[in-house]
Amino acid sequence: MRTYTTADGLPRDLLLRIVSGLARFLWFCTADGLSRFNGYEFANYGVEQGLPNPVINDLLETRRGVYWVATNGGGVARFNPSPLGNGQPQIRNLFNAYRVGDEPTTNLVNVLYEDHAGQVWLGTDGGLFRLDESSGQAIFRLVSRNLESWNTC
Repeated sequence: MRTYTTADGLPRDLLLRIVSGLARFLWFCTADGLSRFNGYEFANYGVEQGLPNPVINDLLETRRGVYWVATNGGGVARFNPSPLGNGQPQIRNLFNAYRVGDEPTTNLVNVLYEDHAGQVWLGTDGGLFRLDESSGQAIFRLVSRNLESWNTC
């Protein structure tokens, strides 16, 4: 067993969640950004790369290969890891940020979940939301404000 810390490349020693990705990466949600570990080194992502908030509560890699990042106050962000393709070095955001709702509590996203039908759900301090991408845009629909009645995993 090995312990990894900031000395090994993590942005912060406080981990909020660890997620195993489909591409065999380990993702670390920290209080100072998101880290991807390939077994040898860490790649760190923070507000400089486009995250709307440094505190990352969860990460979801959908079956379609889309990465959603839950932040603690900045809503959610969609990770765009694909290369630029033209070989030219450019500064760009690796994340598209989305506000989940108009109230501050709706942008405190605690958990992300994909159900068997491929539907993405967001648990926030302001309620349960469902992601609707049928129009080609990410729209977050409020399902319930009363989360006390929902069982969580």
